[in-house]
Amino acid sequence: MSLEKKIALIGESVGIETSITDYAKPSVLLTRPLNEIAGELGALAHRSQLYRQGERYVTVDPKTGDVRGMLADRFCSFAETLAALVKPGGDSVRATRMAKDLAKVVMASDVFRSRVRELRGVNRVLLPVWRECDGKRTVELLPEGFDEVTGYYSVDGQLFDHELDPDEARSYLMEVYRDFPWSDAAPLERNRDFAAQLAACLGVFCSSMIPASEDRLMTIYSANQPGSGKTNLARLALAPVFGEIAVVNAGSSKSDELNKVLDALMLERAQYLVLDDLPDLRNPKLNAMITSPMQSVRVMGTGTTETVRLEAHMLATGNLIRLSPDLERRTLAIDLFCAGDAMTRAFERPITKTWIYDPANRAAMLAALWALVRFWRDRGCPIHAEAYRGGFEAYASLVGSILMEAQFANPFSPRTATFGGDERGAAITELLKALAADVSSGTHDYDSSDVYTKALAIGVLDEIVPSGKDPARTFGHALKPFVGREFVDARGRGFRFGRRETRSRKSYPITILSDA
Repeated sequence: MSLEKKIALIGESVGIETSITDYAKPSVLLTRPLNEIAGELGALAHRSQLYRQGERYVTVDPKTGDVRGMLADRFCSFAETLAALVKPGGDSVRATRMAKDLAKVVMASDVFRSRVRELRGVNRVLLPVWRECDGKRTVELLPEGFDEVTGYYSVDGQLFDHELDPDEARSYLMEVYRDFPWSDAAPLERNRDFAAQLAACLGVFCSSMIPASEDRLMTIYSANQPGSGKTNLARLALAPVFGEIAVVNAGSSKSDELNKVLDALMLERAQYLVLDDLPDLRNPKLNAMITSPMQSVRVMGTGTTETVRLEAHMLATGNLIRLSPDLERRTLAIDLFCAGDAMTRAFERPITKTWIYDPANRAAMLAALWALVRFWRDRGCPIHAEAYRGGFEAYASLVGSILMEAQFANPFSPRTATFGGDERGAAITELLKALAADVSSGTHDYDSSDVYTKALAIGVLDEIVPSGKDPARTFGHALKPFVGREFVDARGRGFRFGRRETRSRKSYPITILSDA
């Protein structure tokens, strides 16, 4: 007689219908008070592949890391994998099924919710994380499966060398990126734009080390012409960790269509967002996502909203993207400049989508990034004060210090490009320096017409007064944010820009503060 048959006969002798599968699981009586049912199922779910993400429940496939939402109709059958569901049947209890209405209220119960583990994210590669060892803070790779400390679920889906020599890692990274047309003309090891690209890569690789409460910088790739390699650089930042990358063509999307895409990505807790061919950053929703990651998102078709904290890595590409001073602070800009025709460039080793997504190349990139992190860890995790960006301190300090310890440039130093960015601000700064050059010492008052004439003479007026705007109104308004600020002129002298106004006259004093 089979074991299953023996168990069934034992069950019959005591008035319980059972099977070998049920015998190995605890029983949950579905006629008990709701909180007791929810508590028991929640305790059992705590040891299962069920997790909560924000307001929703999800399961994680332990082999692939795929995340699937858990709704009430699916929970009816999922509950049977947790326990034998029973109800009274005469003088005994009998197996039963969970009704959808009961599943819905169980999942909505605070008791059930409190016992289901919170999932911060799923990693399809092993990523670094902070750990405590003998009272000291160190860095290790996350283990496979769910990590109770961080809330990350990890699948070792991309094996890589955990012991690559840091010097070999530096050489490999410079070899991969040497042919990109960085706007900064400095050698790669001191190149600010190259360092910013590595910061984008490390920001993704080290995401488990950055607290959920900390904001992340959006990475902007801006070039002077198409074909410069912007999109491939975005892929290189993400592909080692995420594999093949989905890209949103922002250039052909209408504003309302783009808004729907952004809402959907936030509700899905997307791990990254790539906006390709972005014409500008004037989309209100996108600006809100950059400036305030905590967003209230409307759930399509329900009339309800959900508060979501955006932890996605946000990247955008475009040609000559202009940034306001506020967005300049909230983004990490990487500038590319091709003097010739970008589409006819020749490469010793072309970096294509196929090359980027190749498993061997992904593994090599992961090994190089981990080598940089290990090198920084083994040197005591030193913090470089120059690796700083206000409002993004944890992010900038971590990735910037890792790179600077490896003798790369500071990725958060000022941009070197003369195109894109805050071009109006750069033009006004150039104008003020030109005015200061004509002041020998002390203070000189420039009439507003003199300032306007100087801007015209040095060729910056078009940047300060956009086409179609009234110069009489726009010019003075553009200068207002610079009043009271201090600058350094071409001779190394400090000076202050001011403004005086009476009923009959407006003037702009330039005061020399120090000698060269």
